[in-house]
Amino acid sequence: MGFSLLNISSQIVTVAGVLCSTFLSIRFGKKAVAIVGFSATTIFMALFVLLPPTSIGTVFILEYIRALVYAPTIPLIWAMFADVVDYGEWKTGRRTTGVIYATLFFALKAGLSLGGAVAGWLLSGYGYRPNAVQTAGALRGIRMTISVYPAAFFLIVIACLICYKIGKRLNIQIQDELAERRKSFATG
Repeated sequence: MGFSLLNISSQIVTVAGVLCSTFLSIRFGKKAVAIVGFSATTIFMALFVLLPPTSIGTVFILEYIRALVYAPTIPLIWAMFADVVDYGEWKTGRRTTGVIYATLFFALKAGLSLGGAVAGWLLSGYGYRPNAVQTAGALRGIRMTISVYPAAFFLIVIACLICYKIGKRLNIQIQDELAERRKSFATG
């Protein structure tokens, strides 16, 4: 019951954070908000490994903070995908929305499938057995699988975002130039 309460209440916090994404992206830019959000998520996620099993209240608080800093990244990443479509049109003159989104959805589905399998393999490697009292090694594996390992993958996401070219200024330039091109097509 406690785990269900944690999940439900965490989702409420996530919704509150998602509602802040538009304001934050207008103010700071999507890329900056995503980098800060993923960086803070990495830190708060990694901190779970340090909590003793008796720190239930601290787990709830840490999860709420993690959910709140992660939440704005959820819609912003999808908006950044649309910016990639615009960037491609801006560079090449051709709009490849379908190809880009098909590639993204394939990568998303493959990543979700592989992520679930990797979590199972990791837990199995630590000696986890379902419906049994867990060994100290299995408990350590559970803690690592919900904290340190996902945090390491978030570091990869942050590195990719740092290399991502479309910041706030370039995005405005792309939007303005595409609007002018479209206006000239409409009048010409």
